[in-house]
Amino acid sequence: MSNSSLLCATPRSALTTNGGAGDVHLLLSRDDLVYIDTGLDYTYYVQPTLFTDVAPEGGPKRGGTMTTLTG
Repeated sequence: MSNSSLLCATPRSALTTNGGAGDVHLLLSRDDLVYIDTGLDYTYYVQPTLFTDVAPEGGPKRGGTMTTLTG
């Protein structure tokens, strides 16, 4: 590592709790032996589910079209 790089290691438990979302306490280390408590938390967010299909693809300008979202 150099003065211009940063390596982030995430504990496996942080990625599996709550489906991957949540806060992880941030600690810093230069040698992977001694850690400094930053007093900060890092928050992971779960990527929102994307729709795989929207039907129908269009409707009248006046609106009122029933739609089905799949995903």
